[in-house]
Amino acid sequence: EGNLFVNANSKIRPTAVDRDRSPLAESDGKPYSGCYVNAIVDIWPQDNQFGKKVNASLMGVQFVKDGEAFAGGGSVADASDFEELSEGADADDLT
Repeated sequence: EGNLFVNANSKIRPTAVDRDRSPLAESDGKPYSGCYVNAIVDIWPQDNQFGKKVNASLMGVQFVKDGEAFAGGGSVADASDFEELSEGADADDLT
């Protein structure tokens, strides 16, 4: 009660910066679900043949401070999950 939820996304990786505005790479481990951030969200109304709704795009985030990480969130593949391909390997070699 007393909280709002906004689902914002982007087809490209939004700008992510640290407290001192230095760029953050995905390998930095932040931001993460549960940390505190300042966020820039572009919000606009839609009223066309695809329906009426309010859309939101995540433009960028600034890491502010650590928080309690949310459980779940899925996982991603690690580079070690893949086989190393030799130079000149083509699609026939991979099947």
